[in-house]
Amino acid sequence: AIPESLKKKETPRARLEEKLRNTRGRNHFDVLEVQEVSSRDEIEAAYARLTGEYDLSRFDKQKDGALVKELHGLLERSYREVIDDTKRRAYRERVVGRERLMILAAAEFEKGEDLLLIRKKYQSAVVCFQTACELAPWEPDFLAYLGLAHFKYAFPDPTEVQSAIKMIDRALALA
Repeated sequence: AIPESLKKKETPRARLEEKLRNTRGRNHFDVLEVQEVSSRDEIEAAYARLTGEYDLSRFDKQKDGALVKELHGLLERSYREVIDDTKRRAYRERVVGRERLMILAAAEFEKGEDLLLIRKKYQSAVVCFQTACELAPWEPDFLAYLGLAHFKYAFPDPTEVQSAIKMIDRALALA
């Protein structure tokens, strides 16, 4: 074991430099330290955490100002690209690829199936099916199951039941 006195202490600047090294040239999801399947809320939380963690007030403005500014530029660009649902979907498909998206969506679908059919946890099932639909919007089964889970969760609210029926109708039109 290395004695404490000989261990190299990590300075804020070293942390900042390391973050920049690990961020440059990476995809937007990696820059924000989120998964490709992350929701808008998860992306917002990651962005807030990172901009807070690497706020200029935590560093020497004279020595580290340019590095902090560069990192914030990378974080901001990544955030703008993936916070919008439409942009995120297109970017995800470009970066991840349609096949991998289908694999990720199928995994969410299977979790949703278990929650819906076995555990009867309808709200959690809705979240899984929503994620599957976002990842693979071309897949009618995912949308049909989302409609079913939404129906089970929302019943007997007539407005929500109508919304669930519309989802199932859209799934049938896709099929």
